[in-house]
Amino acid sequence: MLTLEPVTATVAALPRVVQAGLVLLAGGVAADVVAHLAATAEHGHGFGPAEVASHMVVFVGMVVVLLGVVIDGVRQSHPD
Repeated sequence: MLTLEPVTATVAALPRVVQAGLVLLAGGVAADVVAHLAATAEHGHGFGPAEVASHMVVFVGMVVVLLGVVIDGVRQSHPD
């Protein structure tokens, strides 16, 4: 439990948009692992719809994290 305390404190200090992006990333990675494990031979050599959807969720999560970083940087550089 002691090793989780600094991690939770660091995540809690992040902006809310970045935290939401990290949640999307984690959900997308979990969905991707499940989709790859559940893939059957009928897909052949390409990705199935579940794998493509999980990759899109990961991509959206990355965009949300970057958006949160940019918004926070602008907020800190212009403290109006």
